[in-house]
Amino acid sequence: MWLTAAGIAGLLWGSFAASFAYRWPRAQSVWRGRSRCPACGRNLRAVMLIPLLSFLCLKGRCSDCHAAISYRYPLSEIVSAVSFVIIAALAGPGANALWLLALAALLLPLAMVDLEFQLLPDVLLLPAALLGLFHHLHLGFPQGSWQIAALGLLIGAGTGLGLRFAIRYWKKQEGLGLGDVKFFGLAGWWCGALALGDFMLISGLAGLAFATLWRA
Repeated sequence: MWLTAAGIAGLLWGSFAASFAYRWPRAQSVWRGRSRCPACGRNLRAVMLIPLLSFLCLKGRCSDCHAAISYRYPLSEIVSAVSFVIIAALAGPGANALWLLALAALLLPLAMVDLEFQLLPDVLLLPAALLGLFHHLHLGFPQGSWQIAALGLLIGAGTGLGLRFAIRYWKKQEGLGLGDVKFFGLAGWWCGALALGDFMLISGLAGLAFATLWRA
């Protein structure tokens, strides 16, 4: 039941994340206005908004104009559902799983916007940072954990800044934006200095796989 609930929540969130990744960079309201077909502009009926199933039933096409629906919508729903199930399975029922699921919920649309527009919005980075603070407070900051988290933030942000300036110096162009620097710091804040390297490796590989599917 726990994993099923996580999977369903992942599907629903993946649908919202895809909508956010489409609307926010275009300065469209994320919360107001009905979803529409990008091709013909017709409002989507409720039955057409069911995650994954609607895409399969419609055979990947708008029911009105028959234009192809981007595969990125079902892809985001599948990736979100799989991520939620994996986290739920590894963490088990409890508060720790909820913290990690909330973080994953912020990272998914962050990755989508980054892949499509090379932007890492503060509207997602800041809540993720605050979530990390509340998570640390919830754990009660065991002995030494505050210092490890703060050091991780400094190392992560410092590494990002170092890469940014190095690329600018050697290639005479921007290689990393400030959003990337903030993300490096965010990773260190969540993982701490000791686990930062492992996180960057795993997230890099996962991001590469997701980017390959996203741009296919």
